[in-house]
Order: sequence, then C-alpha cells, then structure tokens
Amino acid sequence: MKRTILLLVPATSPAVGGGESLALALITELANSHTLCVVSPRPLDVRLADHVLRHDGKVVIADAKIQRGVSQAPWEAGLFGLPHQLHDLLEATHYDLVWALSHESAIAAAIALADNPTIPLVTTYSEIATEYFPFGRARAAFAYSLQRVDLHVTLSETYQDVALAHGAIPERVMLNPLGFSVSGMREGNPDKGRARLGASVRQNVVFCPSRLSERKGQLVLLDAWEHVGRTGELLVLAGAGHSAETSYGEKVEARILAWKGSAGVKLIAEGVPRVEMPDCLAASSVLVQPSFYEGLGYSALEGMAAGIPCVLTDVDGFRTFMQDGSNCVGCEPKDEVTLGAALRRALDDARLRQAVIVGGLATSAGFSIELNSRRVLERVNVIPARKRSEQMSD
Repeated sequence: MKRTILLLVPATSPAVGGGESLALALITELANSHTLCVVSPRPLDVRLADHVLRHDGKVVIADAKIQRGVSQAPWEAGLFGLPHQLHDLLEATHYDLVWALSHESAIAAAIALADNPTIPLVTTYSEIATEYFPFGRARAAFAYSLQRVDLHVTLSETYQDVALAHGAIPERVMLNPLGFSVSGMREGNPDKGRARLGASVRQNVVFCPSRLSERKGQLVLLDAWEHVGRTGELLVLAGAGHSAETSYGEKVEARILAWKGSAGVKLIAEGVPRVEMPDCLAASSVLVQPSFYEGLGYSALEGMAAGIPCVLTDVDGFRTFMQDGSNCVGCEPKDEVTLGAALRRALDDARLRQAVIVGGLATSAGFSIELNSRRVLERVNVIPARKRSEQMSD
C-alpha cells in the first residue's frame, strides 16, 4: 500500500554516524515506495534530494520562525515555530503517517498533531540523550512519555531499555533495528575509496569511522596502534568531533600530529559522507570500532555487509549481533593490549578473516532497511483500530 509520509530528520551532517545512516536509509527506501515529504533543518545532500524529487516527493527546510502577524513574541517563535510549520504542512496535504527521527522533531510533531488524532505518529531515536549532560535525561523523559506518540521504534535492546526507563508505554514500543541498504554496501569502488582515504594500492587500510568522542575509544585505538602498526599499513580515523566533546577531538588530533606521519595514521576530521562509505569500505582491509558502549553500531554492520573483517569491543549495542570468531574479531573495551592483538589477528590470520567475512555477510542480511521498514509500516496499519478502541473505552 502506497502511503503519503511526512519524515522529520534531525540537523545532522552528511558525514558518518548512526543518525546519518538511519536518515539516509529511510529517506532512500521510503521515497522508493511511497510519496515522501522530508522536513530537514538543513538542505539534504544534492543526490539524496534529487532521489526524493525524482520519486514525486518533496524536501522542506524547517524554519523555526513564525510568520509575522501570527506571533510577535520571540520566545513563542523559537519554541513553536516548527510545530506551526508542520501544522501548515498537515493542513495543506493529507498524510498517512508522520515519522520523527529526533526528540525535538517528535515534540514538535506531537504539538502539531494535537488536534488531529487520526494520523499515526512514529518515532525512532538514534540518540541516547543521557550521554553527555543531565538535561538530556529530562529531554528524553519528555520525548518518550508523549501520549500523542503511537509507536516508538527502538533500534536495539539498549535503545528499548532507554525508552522504557524514560516513560515510554510498553505496548507502544517496537524493537526493530531498521538498518541500511545491505546490497548498497557491496557496491563500493576500491580505487575511489583509496583516493578518498589517501591510501596507496600497497597499503592495508584499517578504517575507523566514528565521531570523535570519548565513548568511541579513538585514544585507546591509537595506544594499540603504537604496538601493531607496521610499514604498509594505514590507520584512518574518519569522524568529526562531537559538539559536546571538542576537547576530546583536539586530543586525538594532537596525538596524531605529534607522530608527524611516522606511525601510519591519518585523521579525516570532517568525516566521510554517507554516500562515500561503500567506496571507503571497499578500500579497507579491516574495520575497527573500539567503543566503550554503543546504541547499536551501524558502522560495524555496514563493514560486515561490505565483506570486510570487523574488530569490535564486547559492549552493549554490539552484543546485539557480534559473535567473536564467527562474524567479527572481539576484544575488551578500554584495553589497548587485547585491541592490538585483535587487529593483528584480523590482518594476519587468513582463515579467521575468511570465517568472519562469511559470518558477517550472513549477520548483516538481517539489518535490511527494505525488510525492516516494511515491518514498521505493517505495525502502523493496526494503529487506527487501536485508536478507535481507546476512544470507545473513554
């Protein structure tokens, strides 16, 4: 059944990251099969926007300002500008579903839909708001406890636990990893990838695509690399610094600069655009994620889908799918010794490499955005009936 869907994406960069992966995958997949309107605080990547437009969809830039004459109060414009804009969109076009991908957009949608109880509101959050500051706990509690939300799609058991801990109604929580285009990750061009990563044909590339954040473990990875790096190998860290952790990114950059190129390490501080990830993966010999914890771990799954060995720490999020020796090479978090040993095994043990490649391909098949988004829409089909039942009981 073809639907008209209003998709609200967060103000994220086009670079690597779980939120970016989710937004890219959902926009691409939903535009293929449905009439899609994407509301974004910033312009989409040109290729992504063209994809939406070619499929008779549209892209709207979110504007937090209320038009003159509607409100003169600055605080009201700042607080209710987006809900007002969404209300106008909902008035102009009939939508079968509103899907919000951030706390802020979910709150705005709940306000905009306050007098329209029939349109289902679905949320999927790729953020764990308690991560960086105490205010995040209050924001998460407000977003998850919104009565107007009909379905919270949680990407892993970690996210599901966060949802329930912050007040989500259990019957309205669905565990579904959504995912990405599994087949698309296998279509990369290794020559383009090497050019993007700055690697020669002779170099084995160890690729770490992650935001520069303490929980991502890049400094531990650099400690490990001092003991395992050899001539002919290049470690590439790709990820912009997190706005709440600028000092951590500066430490990573300073550490790499101090080596003056002698350690075979490169930092791509602006990150790698999502559309270039298949090329970068095709050029890599190993993908490494030395995280201290994860919500799920899309980058690791994308590496598996691309058919390269992955080195992963044994932490929440990764435990959703990792099997040491079967689909990845595991190691302890915050431990450069076991991380270094895992990297050496992933680079040098041909039998192990082949085994985890095969296992990784099988694992990643379960994270198909095509399959999992259909499951969400099937669940959405029963929401109107549930709403009618609740109204009758009231």
